[in-house]
Amino acid sequence: MKRATILLLLFILVLPSFLQRSGQAMAQDARLDVIESRRISFLTERMSLTPEEARVFWPLYNEYNKNRDDLTASHRNKWADVKVASMSNEEAGRYAEDQVLHMERSANIKREYHEKLKRILPAKKIALLYEAERDFNRMLFQEARRRNRESKESGR
Repeated sequence: MKRATILLLLFILVLPSFLQRSGQAMAQDARLDVIESRRISFLTERMSLTPEEARVFWPLYNEYNKNRDDLTASHRNKWADVKVASMSNEEAGRYAEDQVLHMERSANIKREYHEKLKRILPAKKIALLYEAERDFNRMLFQEARRRNRESKESGR
């Protein structure tokens, strides 16, 4: 009986923080979904994709992003808790080499999917894709900077 009471008390104490965290995760997922919808619309419009082009482009583009994101997540997890200042020279050398290797792998993924895109889209639309990606990311960065500035001003 005492054990059940303790478990119930722990459950009651832990549940609100769990619900808050899952609510925050849901809000984060919703924000990411909105950004992804905006990205799809932005790129489709800027590239002037026809319905047929969009049908073959988006699965390939999503596959590219997944591969790139997986590579980045793996690299980030490998070095998550690393502080270069506290490394030995040998460890820093391995870290630096891995940074270059990561950039090479990232470039290889970009090259692979660039070649695949050339099979399904005209060169001009691929160039428009690269320009639109850069412009979309710049737009998101500017929006975040503006929101940050506004929150600082309202917090004064």
